[in-house]
Amino acid sequence: MNWTGYEGRDIGAWRLGSFLGERDYRAFFVARPLSGGDPFLMQVAAPGPAGDALGASWNRARTLPEENLLRMHDTGSAGLDGTRVNYAVFDLPDDDLSEVLAARRLDTAEARSILAAVAAGLSYLHGRGVQHGAVTPQNVFLVGSHAKLGVDSLSPTGNEEADLKQFGSMMLAAFSPQNDPAQLEPPFREIALGFLNSAGERGWTAERAARALSPERVPAAHSPSNKKKWIPLAAAAIPLVVLGSWWLGRSPRPEPQTPVPQSPPPVAVSTPAPTPAPVVEQQKPDPTRPSPSPARAAEPAPKNERPVRNRNDQSKAWAVIAATYNSYSAAGKRASALKRQSPSLNPRVFPEEGKGKQYYVVFGSGLTQDAAAQLLQTARQQGAPRDAYVTKLER
Repeated sequence: MNWTGYEGRDIGAWRLGSFLGERDYRAFFVARPLSGGDPFLMQVAAPGPAGDALGASWNRARTLPEENLLRMHDTGSAGLDGTRVNYAVFDLPDDDLSEVLAARRLDTAEARSILAAVAAGLSYLHGRGVQHGAVTPQNVFLVGSHAKLGVDSLSPTGNEEADLKQFGSMMLAAFSPQNDPAQLEPPFREIALGFLNSAGERGWTAERAARALSPERVPAAHSPSNKKKWIPLAAAAIPLVVLGSWWLGRSPRPEPQTPVPQSPPPVAVSTPAPTPAPVVEQQKPDPTRPSPSPARAAEPAPKNERPVRNRNDQSKAWAVIAATYNSYSAAGKRASALKRQSPSLNPRVFPEEGKGKQYYVVFGSGLTQDAAAQLLQTARQQGAPRDAYVTKLER
């Protein structure tokens, strides 16, 4: 299906906004109630067996109001150009765990918060005879100060062992580049070994892991209470999540080339950690520095926060980057869609065709940094991708 053509269309009580990306048989959009209000994440599943299974999982999730599952606001089916599709509306995530891990390793306090929430969510499902089926970093979403499991793969089989093995593998991904449980510190080592049926103690369940990982067991001085912001998914990334082009529209920030934009400082995760399903989102490296070598890939990669402001910088070279693409034509299509949605933002493609390795959908140009920051807020209010950011375009 031509998902990008559905921006501005109504589905049920919702209006589709920015197309964030697609994964397999589903697409991700920012959506708003027809009555107005805050943005949400909408997933739309193409017709067919896979889309029907996804719709069944969404319907099952509606009966499971658990705080550690991604909150669902609506689900149903609707017609798009004569084709029946399933859809579901969720809280709009700020990020997903795979994006955070692509940038850096978690510290102990962050890991406790995120993994405790995942374990609690699994415990809730298992207590109701429900299997999650996809306990992976891509399905752990960060919403505000909470980590939540996605609900796209729920089934009534109740196969707890498969879920716990996936959870153990995710713990290794968060801490051990060599996937070696021996590198983990307690209690992560004991839980991972137990879940993976290795040399660890038997009897580990999701409920027991949630108790062992509870952030309340960490001294207050080490708890992740200093709130640092994530700036959400967009053309990724759902991915949203995807999150993809989402949390589903994220695309990498400009790399060192002409133009050379200045990118924001490193992302940091607060309690508990958090682009869909998002959809395959990509890390946004700092365009003012060379990309890190493989040996330094685990270091924090700057992404998803505003640039540090230099109040003495009065230059007029700032702009808002809404999305990044590898081809001029793809960027042009995105710019056209955004222009139909919000003509006043006057999006354009930068640089000219054939003059860049990547192409950026830009709002404004020749602005001061403060003016660009104000334009960014206006653009988000008008439905621009939530991971749009301010940068400096220098020729």
